[in-house]
Amino acid sequence: MELNAVLLDVDAAVYGEVKRFRRSLWNEYLEVSDSILSGPRPAGGWLGLWKKIAADNVTSLKGPEPTMNGRILPYSAEANVTKQLETFGIPFDELDVVAEPLLPPLGQKA
Repeated sequence: MELNAVLLDVDAAVYGEVKRFRRSLWNEYLEVSDSILSGPRPAGGWLGLWKKIAADNVTSLKGPEPTMNGRILPYSAEANVTKQLETFGIPFDELDVVAEPLLPPLGQKA
C-alpha cells in the first residue's frame, strides 16, 4: 500500500503529530523498541540505523536459521524479488518468498 500525506505540525512542542507518525512507521519497519526511536539520534544517525538493520537482515538470511529484524533489506535496483535476493547472496530456495509482485507495474493492467 502506498500513502502520500502532508502533515502540518505547526506547534511540534505541543502536538508532535509528525514525530509520532514517523516513529510509528519506523517502529513497524525496523521493529526496534520505542525507547530507541524516542531517544537521542544514534551514533551513525537514523540512516545508519536503517542501513545496519538491513545489513544485519542480509547476514541473518544467509545463516542456518534465517530470520529478519523488521521488514527491510538494502536497496536493490532489481525488479524481481529473487534477483534482489541474489544480489545480496541470499539463498532463497528455502525461504518463503513471494516471487512475483502482488501488483502489476504502474501503467499495466492486472
